[in-house]
Amino acid sequence: MLMHNHVRAAGPWASRALLSAGTLVLLLIQTGLAAAQERQDTTWRMVFPSDPQRQHVLGTVVQRDGRWEAYTVALRLDDSSRPMRRGLYHFTSGAFSHREWVRVGQEVRFRPYNEVLEMSLKLLNVDQGQVEAEVTVPFDMPGQWRLLTAAPPHLPPDVIDFNQAGGQDHLQGPRALRSRMPTYPKAAREASVNGKVVLGFVLDEKGQVSPDSIRVVRGLGYGLEEAAIETLLNEWKLAPGRRDGQPVSMWINVEFDFSIH
Repeated sequence: MLMHNHVRAAGPWASRALLSAGTLVLLLIQTGLAAAQERQDTTWRMVFPSDPQRQHVLGTVVQRDGRWEAYTVALRLDDSSRPMRRGLYHFTSGAFSHREWVRVGQEVRFRPYNEVLEMSLKLLNVDQGQVEAEVTVPFDMPGQWRLLTAAPPHLPPDVIDFNQAGGQDHLQGPRALRSRMPTYPKAAREASVNGKVVLGFVLDEKGQVSPDSIRVVRGLGYGLEEAAIETLLNEWKLAPGRRDGQPVSMWINVEFDFSIH
């Protein structure tokens, strides 16, 4: 009888709790649907050489909330004779432990070094020395996803390649007025990664870095490329190079020496 009275007394409370829980679930579903409707995925499709001798860094540099951000993913073609290993070996720059073989038609999901969002990579085709792939991020991102390890972009006549022409008496290279080292990404620190990241880019006659021109001349993975790019665009101030005393646009390389010790 005591148990029966207890159950009867708890009945209205249980009903109210069930109703509240149902309302909460409904609100969560509505919130999720609204978020899904507001979210705008961005997908890039690209074609690049299938060179098994090198790692390709694909990426984009965008400006969000007043700051420059870089997103990359690294791909390497496997030329192994073992059929089970033919395909693209992929890993994110930020989470080297997340790596797997990607086959044609397969889509993989991963997070970049900042671990803020989830990206996806889909391999569309590998044929006649070319690779076709798609990269998707879960928001509306302006800009263009491109091959960051390609050769320097086609330079117009008014841009001097200082790496080739440096040393001539009438040329003076750019100077760093303000610089700082990037913050070590967590994944790189945990893996004790040391070495140099080298970025190439166009610095115009006003001392502004052209974000679309940035290339990864030498990379290390683990998010170090992204960290270097973001620091260059957000924290550095450079004086332009000069020809016969006059400021000019130049293609230059800058090294970032990452050392934990």
